[in-house]
Parts: sequence; structure tokens; C-alpha cells
Amino acid sequence: MNRIETIKPTPHNDASTLNNSLILMDSLGCAGLVVAPGEPTPSMLKAGAAVGGISPQLAEHVYHAMIQAED
Repeated sequence: MNRIETIKPTPHNDASTLNNSLILMDSLGCAGLVVAPGEPTPSMLKAGAAVGGISPQLAEHVYHAMIQAED
């Protein structure tokens, strides 16, 4: 017969929370993922517009489309 154990949450301190956050960010990076803001910054829009040869307004639409796209 299998025995099921309940794992009780342990109290977290700031150091363990920070450590867990760093581990998560490292794991995302290793998977080729990044964390990006929901809204592009002005410098992001300027860079996207320059590279794409489009207006910053269109670059913003492209950014939102990319963020909302699902694979």
C-alpha cells in the first residue's frame, strides 16, 4: 500500500525567498526564456521601430501581439 504524506509549508524568510527567485530566474534563462514588461518602455519602442523600419506606434502594436501570442 502507498503511503501519502502531507507536506506542511515552512515559514519563508527574505533570504529563502530571494534564493528561490534567483533559482527561478536562472531556470528561465537556461530554458531560453526572459521576463519582459507587459508594456514596452520608450527605449524598447524606439529600438523596435529602428530595427523594423516602422513607427514607434506600430512597434507598440507588434510588441503587444508578440506578448499575447500563445504557442
